[in-house]
Amino acid sequence: DDVCNKWFNDIVKRHSNNGTEIQGGEGDEEEKKEARFYHTLVHLEEMLGYIDIFLNPIQDDTKQQQQQQQKEDRAVLILSTFFHDVVYNAKSSTNEEDSAVLFRQFANDVLLLSASSSSSSSSNPLKCMHSTASTKSNATTTTTTTTTANELVNRIETYIIATKTHSAPSNYNNNKHYKYYLHLFLDIDMSVLGKTSLAYDAYAYAIRQEYAFVPHDVYCTKRADILKSFLQRDYIFDNVVMRGVLEGQCRDNLKREIVFLRKGVIPCMDIK
Repeated sequence: DDVCNKWFNDIVKRHSNNGTEIQGGEGDEEEKKEARFYHTLVHLEEMLGYIDIFLNPIQDDTKQQQQQQQKEDRAVLILSTFFHDVVYNAKSSTNEEDSAVLFRQFANDVLLLSASSSSSSSSNPLKCMHSTASTKSNATTTTTTTTTANELVNRIETYIIATKTHSAPSNYNNNKHYKYYLHLFLDIDMSVLGKTSLAYDAYAYAIRQEYAFVPHDVYCTKRADILKSFLQRDYIFDNVVMRGVLEGQCRDNLKREIVFLRKGVIPCMDIK
């Protein structure tokens, strides 16, 4: 519990740096670089809410093997959510890789903990990794457990790094199960794009705050180009449910922001 609590507190602290105390020039330079306005605990909370919707509570009458698979899938989505933005510096091009490295450090700590204890009772959401690893340890030999635990860790690392391009790696084409949940995770991460126009504008403004160091004209041009690339896709959301609920509103939001950006206007900042 001490290990998981330490990591949980660190993740909360990292996501709580909204720059409110450093806008006047005070504070550490590294904190200024990592100030968050969108990639905060609110983003994590919204993603966890979607996970609860899509992964229904496990029923008691579910077969043991299926229960274990459901636990693993939930653990993968929850841990990928907590760690996918754990390292965030708007000036860095390696946030996803750096976040994956930090997750690997967490995983090593938890796997060592699992080897010495099978207890899994905790309100800490990061305990799901410990619980899953402990279950595997009790059910298999040491060799098989190590391999399975590594597969679980590798799967989460893949999910974290996939947020860089929001696409599945080619080696996932032959694993429909892993690919389905990866696409679901990526759709959940981008669900903000399908919010109401008012909520979307608040998101767009928060992103601009995180990239405040970029000159206005450059930001408007680059941001518009990125949004246009999303519109050029056949569909933005891979999951059919997410697509049915969010796709239309998402495209309307992106088109509207592009029009604003081409005029040099930032939603919520310049709109009266």
